[in-house]
Amino acid sequence: MLLSIPSFAKNHAVFSLALLDFLLLLLLGIPGYIITSHSYASHTVFVAHKDKPLTLTAAQGTNVLLGFQIDGSLNNYWASPNGLTLTLDGVNQPLMVVEPKERDWNDSIHTTLSDPGNSLDVVGALTIPSSISDSQHTLKGTLSGSIDYPAPGRDPNSSDSSGPLFAFHNKTMDVNVPVQIQLESQGSFLWASGYLPFQIFYWADIALCSGLILLAIVALMRALAARSRTSTQRPTAGTASRMKEAIQMVLGAIVISAIGFFIFFLIIENLGEKSDLLHPIPGEISTGNLLLPLLITIACVVGLVAVLAQPDKKVKTS
Repeated sequence: MLLSIPSFAKNHAVFSLALLDFLLLLLLGIPGYIITSHSYASHTVFVAHKDKPLTLTAAQGTNVLLGFQIDGSLNNYWASPNGLTLTLDGVNQPLMVVEPKERDWNDSIHTTLSDPGNSLDVVGALTIPSSISDSQHTLKGTLSGSIDYPAPGRDPNSSDSSGPLFAFHNKTMDVNVPVQIQLESQGSFLWASGYLPFQIFYWADIALCSGLILLAIVALMRALAARSRTSTQRPTAGTASRMKEAIQMVLGAIVISAIGFFIFFLIIENLGEKSDLLHPIPGEISTGNLLLPLLITIACVVGLVAVLAQPDKKVKTS
């Protein structure tokens, strides 16, 4: 009997290289990216809570994310008239952590009746001063400021029981948290914080994804060239046949795109507890969470089109 086998899978080294590239990405690249991004985020994002001192580890000249958690914010609204500042012993000027932000909500807020408000991290970037003496291994200070936000329910401090049944009140959280920073050498911190391992997997995954796209493009060009040679050696295919091929290509592209974005969904789910909106994560992770799934999707779609564009060769099998 006759069996139709795509010629690229039988004869092309491109297929073997693409398969090896994809397996490396699937078995090493993506798991390594997820693990190291978790580690990097957990060592560089520090969120203080009410009445709880905060201890963190950093190095001179490095950047961390520092902030304060509020509970019960409707629609993630918040404001800070003077921002949040960090005062450190031995540092002359207070360090601005969270820039001032004006209120951006009105007297009415559209939300659901069951919305209890969200736990929200008000976070900003902090650069550890490079001017600190090398002999200092510990810095002590205070994170201070105030945060305003709308909370569900009537104001508990108000004696006025009139007004709408479903109401909210503006709440002010005074921030005054003791902070202690343990200083490490920069080289040690870059490894211990997970920054360098994350960067290794981040750029390795970009290289693997880019290689996969290039291999898919090469396969597509070869397929189109083979199709062109084949078309000159046989009568032109009928309209129904061409329509069938076009439908196959479109449906296949949709399926592979869905697979690519499913991988994107898995990555976001794994980092869901540190989502950008409520619980900020380092910018490099946010970029990677968007860029890598996009590159994977492009590679899969181009590769599928290359498979569908490849003219089949009829071979006899026993």
